[in-house]
Amino acid sequence: MNTQREKVQFTPGETVILALEFDPPADPRPGRFGDQYMYWFAGDKVAWLDPPVHAQIVATGARAGDEIAITRAEVRNGARKRVEWQVQRVEDEPADAYTRQLPPEHRPTPPTAPAQPAAEPRQVAPPRPTAELASALIAAIDAAGVAERYAREQGLAIRFTGEDIRALANAIFTRPERSL
Repeated sequence: MNTQREKVQFTPGETVILALEFDPPADPRPGRFGDQYMYWFAGDKVAWLDPPVHAQIVATGARAGDEIAITRAEVRNGARKRVEWQVQRVEDEPADAYTRQLPPEHRPTPPTAPAQPAAEPRQVAPPRPTAELASALIAAIDAAGVAERYAREQGLAIRFTGEDIRALANAIFTRPERSL
């Protein structure tokens, strides 16, 4: 019997969906290229992930048994290439998640059904604000590009990293709505 687990391979541009076998690890372990976190996934799979990827997994709130989607993206900036990671918790969204976001006059009328005994309330995760998060990321990328060009015109060499972009996007995404 082979007890060795299969190492998860993250191909650039492809999303890998994995089920956590245990809660995210609390402490890193020394790896070949610095500290890494060892993740055990269902199906006898294992992955060593860097601290920024671990932080994204923890931020999703994923626990043992939850599925997460991990995407490794290679981003080019001229001749330079860097890796960016995207992590999302996979959740079953309610069928009416997008309907609830529409104004009442645009919502479809639900069919009338015969009266049935009330079922126990089911807890459903709120819909993921994918479009809003994507807009925040795009705005952060655009803002970083403008700031880099301005810095270059002023004779400064400033380069934003993926972590900088993520922090900017987080600030944009979580800011309270301004009332005029």
